[in-house]
Amino acid sequence: MRAFLSRRGALVPLFALVMLMPAVAVRADTAPDARQFITKLVNKALQTLAETTTDEARREQDFSHLLRDNFDVPRIARFVLGRYWGSASDQDRQRFVEIYREFIIKSYAAQFAQYRGETVKVTNARPEGTDITVVNSEIVHPSGDPPIRVAWRVHRNGNDYKIVDVDVEGISMMLAQREEFTSVIQRNGGTLSGLIQAIQQKLQTGEVGGKS
Repeated sequence: MRAFLSRRGALVPLFALVMLMPAVAVRADTAPDARQFITKLVNKALQTLAETTTDEARREQDFSHLLRDNFDVPRIARFVLGRYWGSASDQDRQRFVEIYREFIIKSYAAQFAQYRGETVKVTNARPEGTDITVVNSEIVHPSGDPPIRVAWRVHRNGNDYKIVDVDVEGISMMLAQREEFTSVIQRNGGTLSGLIQAIQQKLQTGEVGGKS
């Protein structure tokens, strides 16, 4: 069965994705702190990945903490649903946010086991809006393969920083996931409940996380 996440999503298994913010007036003082935020997050994630003996349950727990602390899952859910968010009931919205969080954890935590010593090099940062900074980086392979370009969009709310999108080689992961979820909804009755049921089935059968 076709996976929900695009293949490019597997290139950055450490991170979940949230909505792409529009560019507005520039605020220059956000760039240094946003770069520091990404650098600390990357180092923490790589430290977790280096623990190759970590079991599956522990990997999921570790990734859950990274997700909770660094990503705004409700924004993810709202953006990836697009127009279907507005027509959904409050109950379905809440159900989707909960199951989507589980979906992300299962999907990405399973990729922890595929870590082979990659490193992440933060190259530069630039403001892109009042509270948005783009932090550019490269995933470097120990094999010598060409690095993968990854751009992180970081939103600042006071002293709080959250990642709001990740571009891999110029492709927005959030937009790619919205396209996939829209396709799933259309194949399952055109309703949010159909998507929720499809995700639940994948979770129950172990298809999420690369187990099948």
